[in-house]
Order: sequence, then structure tokens, then C-alpha cells
Amino acid sequence: MNSRMGRLSLALASLSLVILPFVVSAAHAAGIEDLQDLAEPDYSGGAPGAPEPAITPALVKFFANAAVNGTIANGVCPGLDDLTFAAYCSGGPTKCFSFTVTGNGAASAPSAKPSVNACMTFEDYTGDIADLCFRGVGNATLSATSGASIVFALAGETCFAQRHASPAPTSARFNTFGTYMAESGTGPYATATGSGNFAFTELVTPLTSIPFAGPGQFSMTGNVAK
Repeated sequence: MNSRMGRLSLALASLSLVILPFVVSAAHAAGIEDLQDLAEPDYSGGAPGAPEPAITPALVKFFANAAVNGTIANGVCPGLDDLTFAAYCSGGPTKCFSFTVTGNGAASAPSAKPSVNACMTFEDYTGDIADLCFRGVGNATLSATSGASIVFALAGETCFAQRHASPAPTSARFNTFGTYMAESGTGPYATATGSGNFAFTELVTPLTSIPFAGPGQFSMTGNVAK
């Protein structure tokens, strides 16, 4: 009996020596696979696709028209941030002049009846042999009673269209025109973009001394996106 038990123990010991390497090897392989799974991306839901395209706001047609009152004065508009104009205009109060218009009108944004406030700074030097046109830059803000607004950067020219009662005119008509770019705003238009054209005309009278003032019309056409 003891000899049989001894042989059985020996057989079991031999079997364990045969099986153990396979168990250890299997466990070792499973560990490596686990590590590889951790290191590799999980494609169980399919290979990664292309990144989502950025959403570009849709541009829509834009217009604005307003009856305005304008004022022409020596110096620059408040907050002039164009470095070229700021450097030139710093040469003295008569180096540049400002053209301010305010009024109310109709528009497609930021509301149907916004207020208009625009100011442009012009170099008081034309380079024009007839001395009739002046280049300038500025900003226009259209504001709704809700608090929403759009701010536009303006660049263009203002020109004498007519001088009345020459050679000593008592009134003059200015035509101002150029391009706009929507650059900011408030409310739904905080990130406004878009571009187009603007124009305003003004009859200035009397031409006695600066500042000059008079009524006019302001308009913008182009596109805008929120």
C-alpha cells in the first residue's frame, strides 16, 4: 500500500512538472496581451474617422439705411486705433478731421430699427490735385433697444460733391463711401463677421467755422453673419 502511494505521489509530481510550464506560459502571455491592449488604441468601435469640420456661420444679406445728422470737426475720432493715422494725426489738431454721424433707421440686423453711430478720421491732405477727396478710417455701430449691436470697421474717402455760392461757398455737400468689415458686437452678434459697402452724404451749412454740421443719409449693403 505504501509503495502504491509512493508511486502515485511520484506520478502527480511528474505531471505537475509537465503542466506547470504551460500554466505559467499561458499566464505570462495573457499579461503581455493585457499590456498591449492598454498601450494600443481601442478600435472596437471602428477606426477613428476624420475630425469634425469647423462650423462656419452662414453669411446673410445685410442692409441698413438711416437719416442722420453729421458733424465735421478738427482732430480725430475717440478711440482711433489705426497706427498710421494716429501717427500722422499726432502732428497737430489740423492734421486730421473727424466726421461723426448719428441717427435712426431701418436695417436687417441687429434689429429692424437700430440706432446708428459712426465716426471716421480723415487726413487733411488729399494728394488730389483738385483738393476734393480725403481718405479715412473709422467705425460704425448699429445698436438695438434689446442691447444687441454690431460694430463695423470702415475705410474709404469723403469728397466735396458740390460747393454752393462759389467763390465764397456758404454750404457744401460731402459724399463719403468705402467698405466695411463686421468685427464684433454684443448679444447674438458678439462674434459678428461679414463685409460690404457703406456710403453717407451730408449737406453742411453754414460754412462759417469748424465744427460744421448738417443733415444726411447713411447706408450699408453687403452681408453679415452672427
